[in-house]
Amino acid sequence: PCSGDGTLRKNPEVWSRWNPEFGAGLHMLQLRLALRAIALLRVGGCLAYSTCSLNPAEDEAVVA
Repeated sequence: PCSGDGTLRKNPEVWSRWNPEFGAGLHMLQLRLALRAIALLRVGGCLAYSTCSLNPAEDEAVVA
């Protein structure tokens, strides 16, 4: 799940529901999902994390 703010140009309906707090509100959910994925990785495994957001709270802050 992400706010989708990275798709605003090609997905105009995102504008009607977007607000600055939306992405910040998803941070904890995204962090919990990433931590769970890490816990399930095999030793030596690789986790790819990606969103369609440009919000640092949804990207860099999750993987930092």
